[in-house]
Amino acid sequence: MKRLLLFLLVIFLAGCNANTDSDIPVILAEEIFEIKAKEYFVLLVQDDCAGCKKAKPAALAYHRASLLKTELPKIYLVNMSGAANRIIVGERGEEVIDGISSISELRITQTPTLIVIKEGMVSEHYIKTSEVMDFLDGARKK
Repeated sequence: MKRLLLFLLVIFLAGCNANTDSDIPVILAEEIFEIKAKEYFVLLVQDDCAGCKKAKPAALAYHRASLLKTELPKIYLVNMSGAANRIIVGERGEEVIDGISSISELRITQTPTLIVIKEGMVSEHYIKTSEVMDFLDGARKK
């Protein structure tokens, strides 16, 4: 009986510590510029994107750090696989990101893409998995 309880406790604790991206607030693409904050990050991902899967642990670590360090900007997740979020998908070569302040202008051609929004406008963006991870790791350690 003790072994069974110990086994169940281990399974429960492992489940509580699982790294899921569901901890990161998920928003729709149309909400990207509606967030009321001076600065925040938006990570754009897709379900079938290997680079996105690699970047999510860094995003989750950043999100958890931002819960403890309130001065860190919050991070939000947009899943581009959803039909409602396809409104910002652009064709290769027509990517429009920096300086954008409305959803009608924003065009994303690759995932993962991380955009930094300051004062309601995209001020920076990071596209490759390594760039996204490096930025989030650096921002988390500030």
